[in-house]
Amino acid sequence: MGGKDHVSGGFLSVDGEEILSSRQALQYLGLESLGYLHNLTSAGAIPVARKGNGRLIFKRADLDSYIAARRRDSVAVAA
Repeated sequence: MGGKDHVSGGFLSVDGEEILSSRQALQYLGLESLGYLHNLTSAGAIPVARKGNGRLIFKRADLDSYIAARRRDSVAVAA
């Protein structure tokens, strides 16, 4: 990840995109288990990027899209 890096609101910002670690993503999504988060990424429900050291990183915009999709699905089921 090239470009300008800085911390904004507790998240790393790279080229204007906020980046979260697995633990930050877990908290941001309100999930209780890193295993469940990793299952969601394996299933393709949440896009993920890998750092050079093999750790998972997430774009905040992707997590926001996942949250919005879940809300749409729950509204559709309730209707």
